[in-house]
Amino acid sequence: MDSILIVEPSATLQYVLRRVFVRLPLALQISPSYADALERLHNAQRSYRAVVIGTPVGTDTTIDELLAALNRAPHLDSAVMLMVHAVERHRVEWVAGRPRSAWLLWENYADCGDRLEQLLSMPQSSVVNNAVSSIRVLFVDDARTVREGFRRLLQKHGYEIETANNMNEALVKVEQQDFDIAIVDYFMPGGNGDELCKRLRADPRTAAIAVAILT
Repeated sequence: MDSILIVEPSATLQYVLRRVFVRLPLALQISPSYADALERLHNAQRSYRAVVIGTPVGTDTTIDELLAALNRAPHLDSAVMLMVHAVERHRVEWVAGRPRSAWLLWENYADCGDRLEQLLSMPQSSVVNNAVSSIRVLFVDDARTVREGFRRLLQKHGYEIETANNMNEALVKVEQQDFDIAIVDYFMPGGNGDELCKRLRADPRTAAIAVAILT
């Protein structure tokens, strides 16, 4: 169906998302709870064009069931975006394992309209199973074991990944290569993640990179 399903318990955050998505040529449907959204998916004959979910911090059984439903027909072709309050490994892993999916920090909510349009422009999973293969990720962390762990995880799911161990190395790499996403550790010597994020956004050549900061 040509609509976006917004799943968010907070009326205030529902309003925020409606304001961002109103410019898109798709109807908006609001689901006030994860249980309600799960029922909508079970009763739907066709997939939504997109599902945007405001996720809680930590684990939640009902949202886990909702995400599992989005990994089954007929919803495999829906674009899915998770709005998160903090970067959590289990959410990153879920997105990494599902085509046409992304996550975005609430603090960057103004970017969610553009990010969703990017997802909608990607091939549907029923047509191209390796839709994530063209997405390039830069992972920046000063801990080697963390870098290698994320490298293996993202490569396993088809992402192209480069790593950097500090801000200066990351800035060199974004000058030499194009990236779609940057995942950045906040606490790093020689310049923290917030400073790197500001540098990327200030440069027109890198302003389009979706950035998330790990805390």
